[in-house]
Amino acid sequence: MNKDIIQNPLISVIVPVYNAEEYLPACLDSILKQDLREIEIIVIDDGSTDGSGKIADRYAKGDSRIQVIHQENAHLSASRNAGMQLATGEYIAFIDSDDWIETDMFSSMYKVAKREESDVVICSVTVEYTKDNRIYFEKVNQEYTERDQKNFYSLFVELSKLHLFNYAWNKIYRAQILRDQKLNFEVEAPFEDIAFNLQVLQSIGTISVLPNTYYHYMRRDVATIISSYRPKFLEAHKRKEEIFQSFFKQFGVDRTISDEYLYNMKVRDYRVFLYTLYRPGTKLSRKERLAIIRTEYFSSLILMEIVKKTVSEDIHQKIFRALLLHTSPLLMDFCCSFLLFLRYRLEFLYREYRTIRMRSKK
Repeated sequence: MNKDIIQNPLISVIVPVYNAEEYLPACLDSILKQDLREIEIIVIDDGSTDGSGKIADRYAKGDSRIQVIHQENAHLSASRNAGMQLATGEYIAFIDSDDWIETDMFSSMYKVAKREESDVVICSVTVEYTKDNRIYFEKVNQEYTERDQKNFYSLFVELSKLHLFNYAWNKIYRAQILRDQKLNFEVEAPFEDIAFNLQVLQSIGTISVLPNTYYHYMRRDVATIISSYRPKFLEAHKRKEEIFQSFFKQFGVDRTISDEYLYNMKVRDYRVFLYTLYRPGTKLSRKERLAIIRTEYFSSLILMEIVKKTVSEDIHQKIFRALLLHTSPLLMDFCCSFLLFLRYRLEFLYREYRTIRMRSKK
C-alpha cells in the first residue's frame, strides 16, 4: 500500500459512482497516474447495486490518497455536494466514473492556475462515442485568461457553443470561493452543471481556458447516474431559471436576448422531462403519466405561449412543439409511448441518425 498521506492536497478530485464497475478501474487508474501527486481522491459510491463499491474500496486499500464514502442513492448532484464537504484541496475537480483523463491534466491545469492566479481553469475535451467508434474534439484554438468580468457573458456564450462551459468535469475550481459563496449543485436540477458554473462565474475574478484535450468524455449507451426519471425535475428547473435570470441581470444582458435564451431552455427542459416519463425502468402507471401531462403541460398557459414563440430546427423540439400544440393529453401519451419505444428498441437507427446530424453541422 502507498503509505504517503497528502497533508495539504493541491487538488481534491471528486468521483461520484453509480453502477460503473466496468469503467471505474480505468477512471481511477488514470487519476492515480497523474504526475501531480499532491491530490486527494474522494469516491462517492451513490448506492451502487453492482461491484462498484467493492472496486472503490479495493483501490482505497492500495493508495492512502483515496477515501470512499458509501451512501444511499441520491443522484449526481448530492454525490458531488457530499464530496465537496470532505474536500481539503486548494482546488476541486470532478471526474465522472466512466471517463478518464490524461496523465498531465492536473499538473498542467494547476500550473496555469498558479501562474495566472486563476479561480477556474477549463481544459478542452475529447468526446468518444464508444459504440460508433467516433471521436471528436470540443476545444478552443489557443490558451487565454480573462480577468475582466465585463467579458464574462461573451465568454459564457463562446464556451457554451463549444460545450466547454456546460459541464463540471473539465475544470478545476478554487475551493475557497466555493466555500465562501456556499456554492453547491442543485439537487434534482436539469443540466445542473450549467447552473453551478453560472453561479461560479458570478463569484470569480479570473478564468483561464486551455486548448489541450486532457479530459476524455465517454459517450456510452448505458443508464448513467443522471438518466432516470426525477419527480422534482420541474421544480428544480424553476430554481435554474432564477440562477440564469440573476446571471443575465448581473452582466447587463439585453432583455430580448435573455428572454429568448430562457424560452428555449424552458422548452428543452420540459421536453427532456416528458421523455423521462417513458424511459425503461420508470415506474409510473399510464394514469400517473396522464396526470403529469395534463397538469404540467396542457394546463400551463405560460408554457403554451412560450412554445408558440419558440422556433427551432432541432427535430426533437419540433416534435415536442407539434405534440403540445396540436394534440391532447391522451394523444401525446400515445405518441410519446410509441416514439420512445422505437427509440430504445431501434437504437442502432437512432445512433445512425445522430451521426448524420452531427456531420451535417460540421
